[in-house]
Amino acid sequence: MNDDCKNCLHSKEDHHLALGRIGTGDFLPGTSMPSGKLQSKIVCTKCSCKNYVPKED
Repeated sequence: MNDDCKNCLHSKEDHHLALGRIGTGDFLPGTSMPSGKLQSKIVCTKCSCKNYVPKED
């Protein structure tokens, strides 16, 4: 099984999960829960690849 990314030349181990929030950053009324959607992407730590996609064998 090949763990290399389709979008760059690095392996799965070179990528990590990054969480980001899309939206205003306000809190929901009466709570400490932030509003806005949570977005995750798997970014490469060695280049500017922003989306890990495993290569097909």
